[in-house]
Amino acid sequence: TNFGRITLLTRAFSRGIDFKCFDRTVLSSGGVHVIQTFFSEDISEEMQIQSRTARYGYDGSYSIILLDTDLEKFRIERV
Repeated sequence: TNFGRITLLTRAFSRGIDFKCFDRTVLSSGGVHVIQTFFSEDISEEMQIQSRTARYGYDGSYSIILLDTDLEKFRIERV
């Protein structure tokens, strides 16, 4: 992981892949940030994705961005 770069991964990479960050700029700015762009049907999958952020004692963050239409499948309405 390097400052100013974005890594795009498929859903399959949410489990079992560790990303080590050696960039001091990223680490001093809060660490790796993971953005999930799909709704997980399984909470364990979502927890795995979230855990890709703060590894090896470093800080990290997570957010999820979804389309309204993605939520319709689960009968979730936007508030």
